[in-house]
Amino acid sequence: MTNLLDYAAEVVLKYPQLKEELDGLIELCVNEIEEGGSVTHEISLCWSDIEETVKEHEASILSRNL
Repeated sequence: MTNLLDYAAEVVLKYPQLKEELDGLIELCVNEIEEGGSVTHEISLCWSDIEETVKEHEASILSRNL
């Protein structure tokens, strides 16, 4: 979980406008784990969701610059 939180913090430093969305993804991950979800699986899903959020954000920036 520490690696996930560190990764999310790095992303927020680079893209502060994504903080609220990433906080929501982390909260969902924690809630799923607390409800009995596999720690490894939930962290993996959250990591992937963060990566996808970044890709979508970067694509949005690129499309505005065209």
